[in-house]
Amino acid sequence: MKSQKSHSLAAPGFPLVNIAPLAALAGLLFCILAALGVLSVTCVSSGCQAFQDVTLFGFSLWWYGAACFAVLLLLLALKKYSLARNLALLAVLADCFLLGWMALSVTCTNCLLGGGLFALTALCLFFGQFKVNKAAATALLLWLFLLSPNLFGLAHEFTSPWVMAGPKDAVVRLYFSPSCGACFKAVSDMSRIQGGAAFIPVCKEKQDIGRIIAMTQALSQGKPLPEALRESQAHTTIPDDLPLAEELRFRIRLFANSVIFKRFGTQSFPLMTMSGWYAGPQKSHTGSKAEHDGQDTSQNDTK
Repeated sequence: MKSQKSHSLAAPGFPLVNIAPLAALAGLLFCILAALGVLSVTCVSSGCQAFQDVTLFGFSLWWYGAACFAVLLLLLALKKYSLARNLALLAVLADCFLLGWMALSVTCTNCLLGGGLFALTALCLFFGQFKVNKAAATALLLWLFLLSPNLFGLAHEFTSPWVMAGPKDAVVRLYFSPSCGACFKAVSDMSRIQGGAAFIPVCKEKQDIGRIIAMTQALSQGKPLPEALRESQAHTTIPDDLPLAEELRFRIRLFANSVIFKRFGTQSFPLMTMSGWYAGPQKSHTGSKAEHDGQDTSQNDTK
């Protein structure tokens, strides 16, 4: 009876079952390219760097994923559907462990994409005739449950301001632009605040992205922020040797900063915000625009 059910799930003519080999092939290619570092451009979250060097017995986790997808393809080619379903189920359960690990630490974009291909393959194999398999349904529901906090983590990362320097949870935050003349004094003055302020860069002009990248590189060399800001004026283009993945990561972060800055309804730089206190000219800064990231609820324009 069980063998007949397994055969019917893999019967030809059902789109989901026919998609399983394609999903497994896509997963195999994805894992190989990720292991070789080719897909670093698609990994734009902060967790990508944290997980890129994780190995098991000296091999990257991506090679284990590639091996699993390769075996799945072989089983499907040999029409060993029962074994393929069991292997896909084990892969989903293993990915649940990785999802839980990321939910408690940081999320890797490519890891979510690779795990999604495992889940898609399992879905195609188990529900090819839209029949409910309790074990598979439980595993996939657990996978979706653990996926949710990772998606929320990504959403929070890309909708919260990117703090270039200073404590991320600082009470005082300064939005500044390298092409803003008044920002030089503001950055210098705010750098001396006891307890530290959070400095959030915003692109006012197209050339600012090159300057902000130069500032980041100067900060990594141990230079103070005011000095890095002054030196950045000579860098108006993106460095030729900057990896495409890093450039994309900068653009996403600066886009998020720009969106958050515009919610204040002002074009004036620099802009200072403080939690729990408001002072400055009242424009259209109240309501939801002021509560831009769940923490900053006040603002002060320094001209």
